[in-house]
Parts: sequence; C-alpha cells; structure tokens
Amino acid sequence: MATIKEKDVENNRELALLKEEAANLGVDFSKNIGLQTLQKKVDAANKEKEGAKTRAPRKLTNAQVAKMKATSLSKVKIVNMNKDNATATTVFSGVHNMKIDLSRVIPLNMEIALEEALIKDVENRKMRIPEAIIGKNGSPTGNFRYVDQPEYSVVRY
Repeated sequence: MATIKEKDVENNRELALLKEEAANLGVDFSKNIGLQTLQKKVDAANKEKEGAKTRAPRKLTNAQVAKMKATSLSKVKIVNMNKDNATATTVFSGVHNMKIDLSRVIPLNMEIALEEALIKDVENRKMRIPEAIIGKNGSPTGNFRYVDQPEYSVVRY
C-alpha cells in the first residue's frame, strides 16, 4: 500500500503534466488549482476543440451570395462616350433595393476599384442617338430613327 507521501508525489506529477497540457490548450487556471478542477477544464477545452473541427461550414443563402457578388470590387476605368457631355469629369451611380444600398460619385477616365453592381449600372446606361433613315435610292429621306448606344465604356483591369 502506498503511503501518503507517494500519493502526493504522484498527484503532483499528474498535476504538472495536466498544467502543461492546459497551457498548450490556452486554458486559464490559477497556480493553486486542484487536480480534479483542472481536469474538468482541460476536458472541456478538448471537447470544444473537437467541436470546432467537426463543425460544418455555414452555408450562405442565395441572397447573401448575390450581395457578395454585387459588392465585390473590380478595378475599372469608366470612359465617357457621350459627345454632348464631353466635359463631364464624374458620373453618379446608385443601386438601391432590398438587398443592397450603394451610391457613388465615380470619376471618369481614372483607374478605380468599384463595386460590381455599380459597374453594371454604368454599363447599362444608354444614350439615344438619331440616325438618318436612308431611302431606296441611297439618299437620306429626312426622317430619323433613334439608336441606343452605350453612354459609358467600362475598361476592366
């Protein structure tokens, strides 16, 4: 039968090993903590660590994916194609709906990082340009039809 001193030495060894394991796991404990209390803390930390490994990544909803795509940045240069507004140095673009709320004053003819939703907004802008209707004999008839052409050109980098 082991004496009291031998049990104390054995407990001290176990406690020292357990303290080392607790320190490696990042468990906070006081210097005079008991063996059983420290064992509970180490067990809880090990369960938490295993739970973190087995936890499945959270799946995003379609709305969250769409918002991430719309707000992702791309490096672009917006070029004004409208001759009637050739002196413009900026363009205002805004996308406002239930999912996103973006608006920016975008400088023209400069490389900038811009959200995809705003790039699409600028790309979709059209200007109506009158075009003469040519008759059967090859001369203009005096009538016009309007053709939609992009107002801004988007150069992606």
